[in-house]
Amino acid sequence: MISRNTTYRELCEQMLDIYRALLADSALKLDDSEFNTLSESKRILEEVKESNKLSAELFSSEEIFTFLRTLLDSYGIASASGSDDLTIFDMTLIGRKSYRIGNLKEDHVRDFHFSKLFQGWWHSKHKGDRIKDLALDSRLEEPRSRLCDYAIPPEDSDIELVECKRIHPHPLKSSSFEDLADKIVDKTNNEAGVQFSETEKKLSQQGKRIFCKDFLLDISYYSNPEAKKVDNGFEVSGFANEEIDHIKDLVLSRSVNKGLVDRIVLCWSQVVYKGELPMAIRQQVLPMLLNGQAKDIVNYQGWTVEAYPRKEDLRSIVEIRVSTCARGLPWIKLGYHSKTDSLLKWGRAERLSEL
Repeated sequence: MISRNTTYRELCEQMLDIYRALLADSALKLDDSEFNTLSESKRILEEVKESNKLSAELFSSEEIFTFLRTLLDSYGIASASGSDDLTIFDMTLIGRKSYRIGNLKEDHVRDFHFSKLFQGWWHSKHKGDRIKDLALDSRLEEPRSRLCDYAIPPEDSDIELVECKRIHPHPLKSSSFEDLADKIVDKTNNEAGVQFSETEKKLSQQGKRIFCKDFLLDISYYSNPEAKKVDNGFEVSGFANEEIDHIKDLVLSRSVNKGLVDRIVLCWSQVVYKGELPMAIRQQVLPMLLNGQAKDIVNYQGWTVEAYPRKEDLRSIVEIRVSTCARGLPWIKLGYHSKTDSLLKWGRAERLSEL
């Protein structure tokens, strides 16, 4: 868990500095239509910085969600650079200027952030064992555009390959679970599988042996954005556990080429609300083992950003936590009740003579 004593002004300035560094500061204007997602995040960061407060009195639920998502993305990028806090440590681990700017454009920005969240998660769990996108590894012969994202551990002879992708519904077609399962299989067989094969060829020339190929696939865009009531005023948006189990069954009932990919790791985001306030964003994971002989040294566990008010002002967030695992709903409910002093119910004072 990441814990810092800071103000919103300082926190927002740190996040803005990260994106200034990624974009080479004045290299482009963020109000360009190609950068809508970053432009909206920049607007909210500047407004929160100005007010030095994150409150439902000043910001909508969607704006607070965007702030928390941007914070999580920022920690992913900072960790991907090898940093232990909200700063860029080694930009070469993120990529050269043209690579960064191209991936921060609207068509690629969410895929880029998903990949950096994995890279940052790995760095946070394995201090000193740095990885970077294989497309940036000059030790590999060109072309490198069809390689998978990461080789882990990078310097060992026996390695695990990882590819990270997001999947998006077609705007003109249905978005059923059957359609999603078909897309997962297509991405696995015709995209990730091809990238793994190309990567294995190049790395075998260096004497490396591949013992596992993991395909991390973010399917969040297929989930229902409507929040569902859980209990005690808490609501959750995103896939329910039974929906994920159904998707898994649909995928495994189809013709997945198990010779190309050893494990599919489904990833999806859930947002936890208490009333109008987003309390947490959780990146959940579900591994689907296709090859029973495959080893796993990665064991990706997702991320969580939590945001809590205090008893005196239930509409303002005063504590934010970032964790390199997907926290469960009981954990988040416990955090909320602990911060708002509603964990216990207090009765009247009793005298020993009454007991």
